[in-house]
Amino acid sequence: MTLRTLTSTLVLVSFFASASPAAAQIAVAAKAGTAGLGVDLGVGLSGPLSLRLGLGVTDYLPLDAQFDVEALTYTLTLPRRFLMLGADLNLLGPLNLSGGMLWREGDLGVETEVTGTTEIGGVIYSESGLISGLLEMKPASPYVALSLGQLARRGPGFFLMVGAALSGEPTVRLEASGPIAQAPGFQNSLDVARQEAQDQIPEWLTVWPLVQIGFRFGF
Repeated sequence: MTLRTLTSTLVLVSFFASASPAAAQIAVAAKAGTAGLGVDLGVGLSGPLSLRLGLGVTDYLPLDAQFDVEALTYTLTLPRRFLMLGADLNLLGPLNLSGGMLWREGDLGVETEVTGTTEIGGVIYSESGLISGLLEMKPASPYVALSLGQLARRGPGFFLMVGAALSGEPTVRLEASGPIAQAPGFQNSLDVARQEAQDQIPEWLTVWPLVQIGFRFGF
């Protein structure tokens, strides 16, 4: 997510809001979910269509997700910031269909601690250390979701969104630190472990789950 992207997005939303002042309904919301803790801005257009702009950070969002590759268990850390830009279509009552783009700043981090005797890349090591890296993903992904509760609506209210962003298969990058990084032949074993992790990436890591709940107020 760059400053140019954010500025362009804000200008776009402001343009739509000012283009039809009689029809525009503006709402702000506080939210929490897999796109971080943050705020959403909703701009209602004529008819059932509205625009959505969301900003989120994950600095204070706990995550306890792991996946296993051979003898290693990797713990995941979230990208730091998210930007969402999309449109909501009111289908019936509180039910809405949403679609747009989700931008991520940073990648999923992976980390595993090596202690005692451990097999890495088909070789047994007794040294300790830390293996860390990234699951590099495309920074922008299209998303689709269903939500209960309209964002761009007058007065207070809650909303719930459930959907997914199609992020594709990430690329695994690994590095090591500590005594194990100095062991003879370890770099070759780490390359094998990286390929094993690449081959065994869980299917759920190719689709970014989009779940958020929030409280909004429309003006």
